[in-house]
Amino acid sequence: MRIIYAQSQETLRSRDGIADDIDNCPNNANENQADNDQNGIGDVCDPDIDGDGIANESDNCPNTSNPDQLDFDSNDVGDVCDSHTYTRLFNPESVVRYKNYYLVSNLGVALDP
Repeated sequence: MRIIYAQSQETLRSRDGIADDIDNCPNNANENQADNDQNGIGDVCDPDIDGDGIANESDNCPNTSNPDQLDFDSNDVGDVCDSHTYTRLFNPESVVRYKNYYLVSNLGVALDP
């Protein structure tokens, strides 16, 4: 990424050194211009950083896209970014979600989170 620094403070609402006309978040300082979901809106001011359609404040995994918001162990951390997800103990193809249950076919039992 090529970053062009502004020469005058008049073109710097966010005071981050990036000219407003190319700044992906001109009202908030974000010198690194991070844009996780590549939507042209800087992460500092993006209401959905990971681009999964779930607003950051409601997203159980705000930095990793997970539109289904699955949370096997109900700890408010989405399965895609939860290091304690029980489904990791099983072959992913053998775990099927049905309503609030996870069916593990190779064990023949239903687990209630």
